[in-house]
Amino acid sequence: MKTSFEEYYTFCAITNDQPRLDSYVTSVLKIYSRAKISDLISSGKVSLNNNKKVKAREKVKHKDIITILVTAESNKLNWQAQNIPLNIVFEDDHILVINKPAGLTVHPGAGQTDSTLANALANYDDSLINIPRMGIVHRLDKDTSGLMVVAKTLAAHQDIITQLQQRSVTRTYHAIIVGSLIAGGTINAPIGRHKTLRTAMAVVPHGKEAITHYRIIKKYRFHNLLKVNLETGRTHQIRVHLAHIKHPIVGDKTYRGNVIANLASETLKNSLKQLFRQALHAKELALVHPFSKKKISFSSEYPTDFATLVKSLEKDSE
Repeated sequence: MKTSFEEYYTFCAITNDQPRLDSYVTSVLKIYSRAKISDLISSGKVSLNNNKKVKAREKVKHKDIITILVTAESNKLNWQAQNIPLNIVFEDDHILVINKPAGLTVHPGAGQTDSTLANALANYDDSLINIPRMGIVHRLDKDTSGLMVVAKTLAAHQDIITQLQQRSVTRTYHAIIVGSLIAGGTINAPIGRHKTLRTAMAVVPHGKEAITHYRIIKKYRFHNLLKVNLETGRTHQIRVHLAHIKHPIVGDKTYRGNVIANLASETLKNSLKQLFRQALHAKELALVHPFSKKKISFSSEYPTDFATLVKSLEKDSE
């Protein structure tokens, strides 16, 4: 399935340091890999302050103007349409808002070639073939549930990409963590690839800027239910940051969140053992509608496994 489109993206750089051009563009256009962005730069499809003769290692300064031309030749995909059910919260001519279940990968990659949200979208609306990455503008980890917005037009796609770059899209998550915090706070710690675990991320000295805000919704005997907001959107950001402060998300085997307190009730222990993913849910989503320009917001209920765990925590704390 090949895409057929040609679209410009133009944005003003917002940065406190001087990152490489390929790195910065990748952090804004998260739908493309760094290798793909590098190819676009080398083929003259990326300009920096109207200069097309730039290299991937070029430094980007605050308020620099970056323009990218994406063509069909630079976005060849083969994502087969598959009849996978979608939980659609909202839809109009411009966007879709989807409540993604845990266990559904967002789009095909090296580890999974089909049975993804992108395959489901291709089946649901074949016009999305004309939008980069089937209109997917941001991601949730495979085992994270909750709300995602999908663009249905090129104009909506660029508008939401710009909102994400300007950090005006609000994404609110609920997470159940191991242990108890004293109060809410902010974690400001750079994130990059883990030194030894290929599929994991970590807080590293020279990683990308990552800022997470959290507050306590409810304290239980051995756990907290948190409300978490992202200021940046790094891979595994919430999971890595909470593990970094020694309070990993319950059920997160990658970041050691599968600890079960010995003094927990048998009911709670059984609920924890039956949770086969990290207890992280994208609960709320707010953005400016790309056509009406009105602020819109959405909220989703906890999925069954998350809700069951909350009930067990409540009972255990009585």
